[in-house]
This record gives sequence, structure tokens and C-alpha cells, in this order.
Amino acid sequence: MANQKAKGSIILEILIVVFFVFLVLSLYIPKKLWDEEDKERELCRNRMTAIWRLEQEYIRKNQVYTDTLDYLINFIKQDTTKSQVMIDTLLFNNPPDSLHNCPSTGLPYILKLREDKLGIKIECPNEDYTIRYYLFFTKKIENHGSITDGEKSWSK
Repeated sequence: MANQKAKGSIILEILIVVFFVFLVLSLYIPKKLWDEEDKERELCRNRMTAIWRLEQEYIRKNQVYTDTLDYLINFIKQDTTKSQVMIDTLLFNNPPDSLHNCPSTGLPYILKLREDKLGIKIECPNEDYTIRYYLFFTKKIENHGSITDGEKSWSK
């Protein structure tokens, strides 16, 4: 007489596999979301730093800042001297056309001039909120800071 399996054992095996898959996903998905948040934060801050450096080149040649990112980028593109600022921008993996928007939301950066146009603040446009993924997991969208007259808010 052959050994017979208990009737409930197949259901138990299926449940074990389902729980194992759920366990693996519950470890993998949050890690993936956290890594994505970190990468977007770093890229956003690199872009704001690149904008600041471009603004430094602009003020050097024009004696005032500009609060129009399109104008700033066109100015740099037309500058055939291949200044150090342009090289730094490319080294930050930020081709000029990618500098318009925060990578987390796609919202454009905010450039605010002081009244005398001799000071500028570059801000991440994001507001803090969360996005729900896969019913149980959330990704944080956060403001990544600002640069005011060269001082980075995240360096404090």
C-alpha cells in the first residue's frame, strides 16, 4: 500500500509558496523605492548645483543673475568658449536640457531673484507627500532643498 498524502498538504504547500513570495516582495519593494528616492534626491541636488554654477557664469558675463532657466541654458549653449562651468555641468551628468525639472515629479525648478538681481535662490519645486504602490507600499516625494546665493540648504 502506497503512502497517501494528507488532503490538506497541497493547500499548505501552496500557502507556504505564496507567503514566501510575499516575504521576498515585502523586502525587495521597499528597498527599491528607498533606493529610487535616494537617487532622485541626489540627482535633483546635482541639477540645482549645476544651475548655480551656470548662474555664476552668467553673472560673471552680465553682472546680474537671470531667473529664466531657458534663457540661462540658451546663453550657455551659445557660449562657444566651452567654459569650465559647462564642463562641470556635463560632469554632473546633467546635459543642459535636463536641468529644467526635478527628477521626482518633473516639476520645473524655481529661480527667485533678489530685487537688485545680485542674489538668487534656486529651489526644488516639490511639496512633501507620498505615493502608494502595490496597495501596501509608499514612496516619499520630498522637497530636496534649495541653494541661496551659493549656500546649500542640505549642507547644514
